[in-house]
Amino acid sequence: MSKNKKDPIDEIIEVRRRLQGKFANDKTTINSSIIYHYTSPEGILGILTTHTLWLSEITYMNDESEITYTFDLLTDILTQNNDRICQAFKDSIEEKIQKRTQLPSNLFDYVNRDSIFVACFSTEQDELSLWNYYTKTGSMAGYNIGFKVDKLVEKVKSQLKVMHHFIYGKTICEKCKQESYLKEALEEYNLLYQKMTTEEDKEKVLKSLWGLIHVFSLFFKKEAFKNENEYRFVITEFTDILQKQNRAFQIKNRIQNSLIIPYIELDFDKDAVSVITTSPTIKQDYYKAGVESLLHQNEYHQTKVEISEIPLRY
Repeated sequence: MSKNKKDPIDEIIEVRRRLQGKFANDKTTINSSIIYHYTSPEGILGILTTHTLWLSEITYMNDESEITYTFDLLTDILTQNNDRICQAFKDSIEEKIQKRTQLPSNLFDYVNRDSIFVACFSTEQDELSLWNYYTKTGSMAGYNIGFKVDKLVEKVKSQLKVMHHFIYGKTICEKCKQESYLKEALEEYNLLYQKMTTEEDKEKVLKSLWGLIHVFSLFFKKEAFKNENEYRFVITEFTDILQKQNRAFQIKNRIQNSLIIPYIELDFDKDAVSVITTSPTIKQDYYKAGVESLLHQNEYHQTKVEISEIPLRY
């Protein structure tokens, strides 16, 4: 091979690294070093006494449209840019989209697909829409746990093995930004695809693109959810048999709304918990005192307790 001619694999890696790096910088840039996990009274009791967070299997996320949202968007972009995309490249992507969104056969194929687990946070400490969703008990009481991002990320990385893929950051709800990422990826990979001279190399281009779009799909949400300012931890466990024998996390199950939901547990250090916030409710001093007692009993010595500043209306 000529010294001036790049290896096809190197070109593919270079494009993937550049585009995914740009995306990573965007989604991990936030104005605060604290992220907030909203939960119920039962939730905070379990989290603080066991110092563990639960990451649920992505299939069971509350917004079912997330499963296909990015791929529906990708389909629209392919249609709009039909004249600028190589037909063979377009056909291959559309075939992959069809297989990916073919429910329920692919969605619930736990044997042959990767296991993806998600924990959800917010960059907002006192967001009314989240209080409304997560505080459903009769007293309308709920809490959020403010975690130090760097401490939590460091802890996750210390528990992972090579077969796990950990990505984290804020979700992206602006449709124009989502389309920009997808269009740029299609343009770059379309050029790469046309440069490849063998079917094997073309397949590698498609595989790399699909991996990038998969990453996008984990953080793209509809604009209706923008006010949540969601921040996610996503851990993927790959399907390889050898890797399954070396799991870093034991997959457990819980019952919610009569569904059996797979999840994994993530340990955290107590100094990762910066603040607990109580929801808008009556008798807030009682709720604050209860949390302070719980923190004292479980030796969270550096954690403060605050109350919501949102006025309670009837």
